[in-house]
Amino acid sequence: MTQTEEIHALDALADRLRGRFPDAPPESIKQAVDEVHHQFDGRPIRDFIPVLVEREVVDRFLVRQTGPPTDS
Repeated sequence: MTQTEEIHALDALADRLRGRFPDAPPESIKQAVDEVHHQFDGRPIRDFIPVLVEREVVDRFLVRQTGPPTDS
C-alpha cells in the first residue's frame, strides 16, 4: 500500500465511522483515527494499518457508548 492509498483509506474510514457513530463529534473521530494511526509510525508493513486503526477506534467509541466491560 502506498502512502497515498493509506491516506485515502484512512479518510474513507473516518467517513464510515462518522456514519456509524453519528452522535460523536466528527473532529473526535478524526483525532482518534490520527492518534491510532500514529501508533504505527515506522512500521514497515503498511497493508493492514487501516484495518488495525479501524478496530482500535471502533473499540474506543463502543466503550464510550456502552461503558467499559464488567466482570459478572
